[in-house]
Parts: sequence; structure tokens; C-alpha cells
Amino acid sequence: MLSAAWSLVSRIELLDVLDIVLIAVIIYNVLLLVRGTRGWYITVGILSLFGFYYAAHLLHLRTLEWLLDNFSGY
Repeated sequence: MLSAAWSLVSRIELLDVLDIVLIAVIIYNVLLLVRGTRGWYITVGILSLFGFYYAAHLLHLRTLEWLLDNFSGY
């Protein structure tokens, strides 16, 4: 098990780390920008919809998944 984890870690390159850091900085700055504004509530609402869709997919709730999938088309 430790050797499998080490094989994954050994394949990480500098660009992978840079990519993760860049995405983290972008997400952090966007959250700072919308925090305490109406945009924050919109962001929470959109993330909630994604969470509900993911939960519906995992739990095989086909009707809810279909509704959320069609809602996202708008």
C-alpha cells in the first residue's frame, strides 16, 4: 500500500504543483471578491445545485437528476 502511494507521489511534477497552486489562488481571490455581497449568496446557491445534482447522481434519483440536468441548460 505504501509503495502504491509512493508511485503516485513520485509522478508529481513541478507543473502539477503549479497548476494546483494557481487554481487555489484563483478560487481564493474569487471567494474574497464575492464574500459579503449578493454574489456570495448566488455562489452558494449554484454550489448547492451542483451538490444536489451530485447527490442525486450518487443515490440514483433519476427524476431529481433529470430536473437538475434540464435546469442547468438555462
